[in-house]
Amino acid sequence: MRRPDTPATGVGSGRLWVLLIIIAILPVALITTLDLPVPLTAGVGAAYLLQLVVVCVALLRLRIQPQDPWIWIAVLYACLQVVTLVSAWLAGLDTDLMDLLGVVGKLLGVVIYAGVAQAMTPSERQMGDFLRGFLWLTVLTVIVNVALNAGDFSSISTVTSSYELDFSSFFANRNQYGFFLFLSIVAHALFLHGRRPGPVSILLFAAQFGSLILTMSRTSLIAVLIFALVFAVLHLRSRPTFLISFIVLGGFAVLLANYLGLMDTLRKVLVRPSSGLAGRDDLWQLGLGIWYDHNILFGVGAFNGIDMAQQLGMTTAEFHSFFVETLVGGGLVEMLVLLVIVSIAWSRLARSPLDSYRRHVLYASGVAVAVYSLAESASLFSIGLVGTVFTVFVITLPILYSNLRPSEAEVPDRSSGRVPGCANAPSSPQL
Repeated sequence: MRRPDTPATGVGSGRLWVLLIIIAILPVALITTLDLPVPLTAGVGAAYLLQLVVVCVALLRLRIQPQDPWIWIAVLYACLQVVTLVSAWLAGLDTDLMDLLGVVGKLLGVVIYAGVAQAMTPSERQMGDFLRGFLWLTVLTVIVNVALNAGDFSSISTVTSSYELDFSSFFANRNQYGFFLFLSIVAHALFLHGRRPGPVSILLFAAQFGSLILTMSRTSLIAVLIFALVFAVLHLRSRPTFLISFIVLGGFAVLLANYLGLMDTLRKVLVRPSSGLAGRDDLWQLGLGIWYDHNILFGVGAFNGIDMAQQLGMTTAEFHSFFVETLVGGGLVEMLVLLVIVSIAWSRLARSPLDSYRRHVLYASGVAVAVYSLAESASLFSIGLVGTVFTVFVITLPILYSNLRPSEAEVPDRSSGRVPGCANAPSSPQL
């Protein structure tokens, strides 16, 4: 089927993805912030059903259908998940209902976030709709964060532990807000394509970085640092002046912090050497032990694995590592399937005529997410906020940018300073 681009249909190919993210955030924001007497699982389930309705409406209005090879990959992925549950059952393990629902979720997840994206040929305007919408959502989180924690700002300089404060806006915890801010910085960098950073952009970057520091989420801060360094190496290496300026500004910031006496506070609150890995190494050892002792190839099921770990003394509901959780849930087979899916999505981006700036932003974000996933529970194709946001940025965006209209994906015209598809772009980003 032809992949028409129909901006007049109301729900554009860019707005669809930001709408799905907003819907995924709603149950977390409403239940945790307003303390509603509703089980979070029920709220997440209701939001997922609403996401499916939105996708169905969008497919009808955009007159598109999911594309191969994603349909058969989705079916294969679901079948392998069923094999995981059957093998666990044959081994005498209980089958968790959430793992059964997870099979359906992963099947539909690959179809929606990869297959539907593959069927779209977005325009610059539509990609801008997604980025602009995500940045407006970021502005909202910053405003809510300030409003909810206004009384705690005066005590920031006196805290001795990051656990004394909880700047998490309307998210479930500060790590969750941290990864959202990290990805919002990636979105902001993509949005600056073809634009000069103006006062609005500089102010927003300051709000993003300031809010990220307030979360005191080490993994998210490290992810942003890696993103910036990889982007500098990839993109600024051909521009020595910019690269030197980047290094000088970074060094100046460190010297200024040291002069103001902030380095010791930053070391205690952000680096937290006394905390080490905050018990993550014990969780990883526990998870890898369950994986190794039960089923190396197919795992035992994600929720089943968590139940088993909690019976062995784990007090959290996650292993704090995407890779450990994948091995526990689906074994080496699921890990291989996910690596194949990611490889296909990003190989399409590598072969596309997309300009070097956005290509480098996406590559840098991919490296940062991979490192982040070592110590945090990022997820792909899972139901809920974390799975939705990470899947959009790791799978959907690379596919959409690889399908960007060829005339709009070309390298910018250096002589005119303008970017194809952004001929009327303002000098500063207007959110």
